[in-house]
Amino acid sequence: MPIFNKSKHFNTAFKLFLAALSIRAIWFLAVTMSGGDWFVHDSNQFLLLSSNLLEHGEFSRSVQGPFFPDIARTPGYPLFLAFFQSIGFSIGTIASVQIIISALIPPLIFSCGILMKLKNPLLAASLLIIDFALILFAPIILSDGLFLFLLVLWFWMLLQTTNHKKYVFVSGLLLGAMILVRPIAQFLPLVLILWWIWQKMSKRLLLVMLAGTFILPACWMTRNYVQFQTFSLSSMGSNNLLFYNASGILAEENGQDLTTSQSLLARSAKATQDWENDPLATKKYLNYCKKSAIDIILEHPLIFAKQTAISAILMPFKPPRSYVDLALNLEYKYAPVQGLTNTKTFKEKLSGMWANTSSTALTLTFYQLILNLIVFGFAMIAVFKSWKNNRWISLIVMLVLYFWMTSLITQPDARFRMPMGIFLALLAGNVSLDSIRTMRFVRHQKS
Repeated sequence: MPIFNKSKHFNTAFKLFLAALSIRAIWFLAVTMSGGDWFVHDSNQFLLLSSNLLEHGEFSRSVQGPFFPDIARTPGYPLFLAFFQSIGFSIGTIASVQIIISALIPPLIFSCGILMKLKNPLLAASLLIIDFALILFAPIILSDGLFLFLLVLWFWMLLQTTNHKKYVFVSGLLLGAMILVRPIAQFLPLVLILWWIWQKMSKRLLLVMLAGTFILPACWMTRNYVQFQTFSLSSMGSNNLLFYNASGILAEENGQDLTTSQSLLARSAKATQDWENDPLATKKYLNYCKKSAIDIILEHPLIFAKQTAISAILMPFKPPRSYVDLALNLEYKYAPVQGLTNTKTFKEKLSGMWANTSSTALTLTFYQLILNLIVFGFAMIAVFKSWKNNRWISLIVMLVLYFWMTSLITQPDARFRMPMGIFLALLAGNVSLDSIRTMRFVRHQKS
């Protein structure tokens, strides 16, 4: 039977939900009282897409007619916004809905821990209740909150398939929906296939799940082929490869700041196509971005290797910083370390970052950094002690590695750490206090 049919676990899960909701509501009030809002960076793009869908029936980022169709974003999150806008919800109300959705993540993780028979599922849920990154991004008009909820719901549904085969197709549909919310999930089916075969599970059930997975993305990809003659889900992957990875390389090579390098490449890329008269302009643009990025990477392999290694090391621990000042509407200049002039030393970059960050943001950043280190440490203990004894642990490790690696196709950002962070917290839920005491005792004996 599903886990929430057990009253004891339901009561615990409900208390976890209330605790998560209360903390997120406090942050919501803090942002509101500070005069902040729910818009950062790409928020306006998502809102523009949803508004054009409602008002003009076109998935477009055009600010005025003609409304050209768009391929930069997938439709999952704009449709989510459009649904609530269509029934009269304001942006503030939609932000409140997202807070409720975010508050459902800890109890779902608790339920996942029970289903997996983890030693301490309450610890996993508690770590996510106090995770400031989840609290910060919950109300913001970005796809992250919805994606994280669907990701956890999908994993919960996948766990249910052990005893209830009817959930197999539904879990596939959820995975397909995730792909349309954030294209970063598009290769998750490969991870699932590898794990499924490794664990020698039913091939027929795997095919049923994959059938459900590809229904929604296939519809969107067909639309893109009709409109742009390409089956690509989105142009964001190609854009990120050129305007982050390749731009970062050129910035370091030429002693520029990242923004300058991005602007030069963007101007060059857009100038290569006849956007008004060539129906294949979008397809050619995607090919140009991929080829240009690969050429730059191959020309400077050592810089690429160094920057990728730095990103890989930072990603499991990256806390949000500038987003705090943006959300609270504080008068501090947005200045990520990667965006500062590349002729400066790392110490000078840190000094520039420090000078452009409020004390509130620095305090919360330090708190989140410590929490990330604790979660990562607990997760590594769990993997070391129990990955062979629980087949679901092996899948979680594969999911952590997947989001770790795919997040490297850009500059390190706390937003992209969050999917990894959720599964690291779930791994931490397999650490008991007894095992920690045992490790301390062993170290004491050795000393």
